[in-house]
Amino acid sequence: MGVAATITKFAGDLQLAPAGTPVLIAPAVLIQDANGNAVPGVPVSFTVDPGSGNVTGPTPQNTDANGIATTGWTLGTTAGLNTLTATAGALNAIFTATGTGAAATITKIAGDLQLAPAGTAVPAAPQVLIKDANGNAVRGVSVGFTVTGGGSFTGYLHLTNASGIATTSWTLGTTAGPNTLTATAGTLSATFNATGTATTGAATQIAANGGTYNIATHGTAVATPPSVIVTDANGNPVSGVSVMFAVASGGGTIAGGTTQTDVHGIATVGSWTLGSVTASINNNSLTATSQGLTGSPVTFYATGTATTGAATQIAANGGTYNIATHGTAVATPPSVIVTDANGNPVSGVSVMFAVASGGGTIAGGTTQTDVHGIATVGSWTLGSVTASINNNSLTATSQGLTGSPVTFYATGLP
Repeated sequence: MGVAATITKFAGDLQLAPAGTPVLIAPAVLIQDANGNAVPGVPVSFTVDPGSGNVTGPTPQNTDANGIATTGWTLGTTAGLNTLTATAGALNAIFTATGTGAAATITKIAGDLQLAPAGTAVPAAPQVLIKDANGNAVRGVSVGFTVTGGGSFTGYLHLTNASGIATTSWTLGTTAGPNTLTATAGTLSATFNATGTATTGAATQIAANGGTYNIATHGTAVATPPSVIVTDANGNPVSGVSVMFAVASGGGTIAGGTTQTDVHGIATVGSWTLGSVTASINNNSLTATSQGLTGSPVTFYATGTATTGAATQIAANGGTYNIATHGTAVATPPSVIVTDANGNPVSGVSVMFAVASGGGTIAGGTTQTDVHGIATVGSWTLGSVTASINNNSLTATSQGLTGSPVTFYATGLP
C-alpha cells in the first residue's frame, strides 16, 4: 500500500436541500495510492466557504479501512450555491450543493389529462414539482391532494423528495365522466384532469329524463315527448334496454310506445297526444315500464287545456247580493262570467250593466270580459231614497247569450 496519490468525490455532491438544513447524503471522499489502492488512516479536512453553512463532526477525519472519509454538512441559511472542500495534504475535492428557498411555484410534470375505465387507477401517477423563486427544486414540502368526481388517492399529505417532486396514485370515481385531483402546497395549487370511461354493467334502474310535465290543448300532441334514462349500478347509461310507454289516464294516444334505450341510455316515446275530453281542464298521465328495474314504472303528467269556442252563455260570477247604506257604493261590484258551449271562459265579449230599480248610479257600465271570461261593473252606488229600506237591482246584458240579462240585488239601509 502506497502513499495518498488521488482524492475522489465518493458521495454527496450536487445536492439540493432547504437552506439551513443538512444535506441528505453526507459528503465522502476516497483516497487511493498511485496503484489505485485505498489508503486508510489519511487525515482529511473538510471546510466550507463563507455562507455555505458548516460541517458537523470532527475535522480532520481519518480515512477508514476502505480509504473513505465522511462528514455531515448543514447548508447556509441563505438560498443559493454552497461549497465544501475536502483536503488531504496537497489533494483536494470540492462539493457543491444548492440551498433552496420557500416554495414559490408548483408545476404538473406527470399524470394530467388521462383516460381510464371508471373506478380504476389512472395509468400514470400524478406528480407535481415544487420550486423556489430561483427555480431550484424544494424538498420536504408538504403537498395535500383532494378529488372531485368520486374516486380516491393514496395518503393525504405527501412530502416532496430531493428533486422537489411529490407523487400520489389516483383511482377514478365509479361513474363515467370528468374527474379532477388538486395538489395544494400552502397557497400553491395545481389541478389534474382525467375522464372515467364507461364500463357498463347490467341495467339496474330507470328514471325520468325529460317531458315529466306538459301542457297542451285537448287532442293535440305534447311539445316534449316523455323520455327515460336507464343506468347500471354505477350510474352509467345502458343501451339496448326495452322500455314500454302506455297511457295511464285522461284518454289520448301514443306512437312508438315500445322502444329501446340509445347509446346514452335514453328511450323516448314517439309522441303523446292528449285526450279530447271537453272539460276545460283534463289531467293526463303516461307510464314508462322496464321489467325488473328499480324505479319502474316512471309516471309522466300533462294537463289538457280547452280550445275556446264562441260565447254561448252568461252567468253571475260575484256580487249577486249586497247590503249598503243609501247613496253609497256596494262593497262587491257585480260581475259575470261568459263561457262557450263547453264551459270554457271567453274573453273580449261586450257586457252592459244598467240600474234596473231603486235609483242609484253606476260607473263603467259597458265593459268586456277579461282572459278569464269575467266582466265587472266599475261601481254601483245605491239610490238615496229616505225610506228605512230601499231595494235596488242591476242587470248585466250581453246580446244573444243564454242567461242574459243577469240580475243582481242590493238592499239600501238608512
